[in-house]
Amino acid sequence: MKKLMILVTLILVATLAFGQTWTLEKEETDIENVMTSYFFDADTGLVVLDDSQVEKTTDGGATWTTLKACDGTDWNAIEFVDAEIGYAGGDDGFIYKTTDGGANWTEVGDTANYTEDITGISVIDANTVYCSGKDTLVLKTVDSGTNWEYQTSDDAEGSFKGEDLDGGIVFTDVNNGVVITDANEGFTWYTTDGGTTWNFKEIASLFPQGTISKRLYDVSAGGSTIAVVGYHNTVFVSTDGGANYTLASDVEYGYKYFECVDVIDDNNIIAGGKHIIKTTDGGANWDTLAVGSGEDVSLISYVDASNGFIFSDSYQWAKTTNGTDFTTISDWPQLRFLSIDAITDNKMVASTWGCGDLTESADGGATWSHPTNIKTNSHNDIWEIEFYDANNGLLAGDYGHIWLTSDGGATWTETGDNPIKTDGDNITASIYLDANNVLVGGEDGRILISTDAGVNWVEIPSSGTEDIQDLCVIDANRVVAVSNDGEMLLSTSTIDSFYVSHVTPEAQDLNAITWNGDVGIIPADNKYVYMLDLNLGLDTLELIYTASTGDDLLGAEFINHFTAAIVGEAGMIILGNENEITEYTAPTTETLYDVTYANNKLWIVGDGGVIVSGDFGALNITTDLYINEFLASNDYAAQDDNGDYDDYIELYNAGSSPI
Repeated sequence: MKKLMILVTLILVATLAFGQTWTLEKEETDIENVMTSYFFDADTGLVVLDDSQVEKTTDGGATWTTLKACDGTDWNAIEFVDAEIGYAGGDDGFIYKTTDGGANWTEVGDTANYTEDITGISVIDANTVYCSGKDTLVLKTVDSGTNWEYQTSDDAEGSFKGEDLDGGIVFTDVNNGVVITDANEGFTWYTTDGGTTWNFKEIASLFPQGTISKRLYDVSAGGSTIAVVGYHNTVFVSTDGGANYTLASDVEYGYKYFECVDVIDDNNIIAGGKHIIKTTDGGANWDTLAVGSGEDVSLISYVDASNGFIFSDSYQWAKTTNGTDFTTISDWPQLRFLSIDAITDNKMVASTWGCGDLTESADGGATWSHPTNIKTNSHNDIWEIEFYDANNGLLAGDYGHIWLTSDGGATWTETGDNPIKTDGDNITASIYLDANNVLVGGEDGRILISTDAGVNWVEIPSSGTEDIQDLCVIDANRVVAVSNDGEMLLSTSTIDSFYVSHVTPEAQDLNAITWNGDVGIIPADNKYVYMLDLNLGLDTLELIYTASTGDDLLGAEFINHFTAAIVGEAGMIILGNENEITEYTAPTTETLYDVTYANNKLWIVGDGGVIVSGDFGALNITTDLYINEFLASNDYAAQDDNGDYDDYIELYNAGSSPI
């Protein structure tokens, strides 16, 4: 019998002393998305969540009280006259009014005549309110919502051209206002007579040549200034009521846009999307603000130049008391953790999809920092965390970005261009060969190598065509890469090129590889687990297991010489080998992506902000009859002074092994 097969089989045949308890260390806070908000001052404000749930804070966001429970109708806009009187607009023409600061709401919309979704609202006083929305909707009331009047114009250009006016509406006073569409046209309209007539104003021509979209997403007014934000991170400013605009911001030619804007006064404007910019001189100059998360900012609500709140996707909320620096006011966010690595027994780092955020533990997982992108300054997926030792490591992710650390993750520095980054492709795998030589892999089978610890990169030949999911060092002369569609790559002995060594007949995506001794364990899609065995050759993958439940298996890690852990969809955790495997269900149904082992614990990360731990204690091997027979049959008795194999067991439990 092969040495490898017996070694791996020992995981379940041998008696292992460990606890099989899984602990849900972290999970996302169950809260809906913020649809709209209004703040009266630095302490007091309201947010409206999905299904019109209204929450109120009186302590600057530290705590929230539910004023109105969900009722299944979406509210899209809210605005107040004062601390008591306010209006809200929602889907299907519903308009609500409160006279007690949001504690109670009365429906005042004319849904018998107007059933279009209302997406914008501008409250002039207790009696006068404007609403805008789908299907050229602009409504006005002058009697506190008792009657509503549909507004348009007979002018060919001022008739809204049949547009959905769902970009928003603002008024600087009872007569002067602007409404916009978010269609890909750059159209706005303005009125100087309280909506009796509307004048068409296109600002599509202000988008620079080379931009691909003219969409506008939000409009705000303060003082005599009106600001409109759109695609390509554009900010357009008007100081004459919307009759004329200037492009006030730099332009991003990629697929980025500002989706919200807040004009505090004629000087202070804040725009948000992938990041936040702020001007204090009416748009002449802009500063980029560090919010603390790479999640998209969907809503900005300032009460003055110093005090404001921002609401980002995935429940990343923050506030500022000086206008520029932000502190988190939300609980554990709704993020997807893609990768985790143990730097030391006590220090771990996990990375996120979609926002460049990292969370860290410095006390063995007892506490975790609130996820933030301050260290990466990135808004992109980070697929890989790989540390060589306690100090040196790298991050890699979308669009070929690579970051390096030499101080254990205290700081990260992004490297310059590399061939994958130049092409805008993604890096999804990495491995250190030694302190200086590093490999990364990405889309279409591409592999880069660095010989100076990750500072500079060159591409090496690869016959692979599928996206590489993981890299693994077998020995000093061989590296394996596993890829989508069952494609496996093997390096040459000098590790200067890779070739396709095997493609599984099942053609399932190979999602990870973990290696120990002579064997590699490879989790794959459709519940499959493969084994790569040096004794059988490196051109063959053996399908050794199919999980009973769940679907894709995504991460793997050897705990010790015998025990392999595999994680995947629906909270699946597997401990075992190709002969006998035990399946567990984590205390979550979220997809689990990656796993690491540190200080006698497995640490697993996944969707929903999930971090799961499994305490294995000391994992001591006992001297049962089977182990004695195994050792004797393979002539290992000679390695023990008295032939009873105590030396072997002591070496194993000390973290070493004579095998």
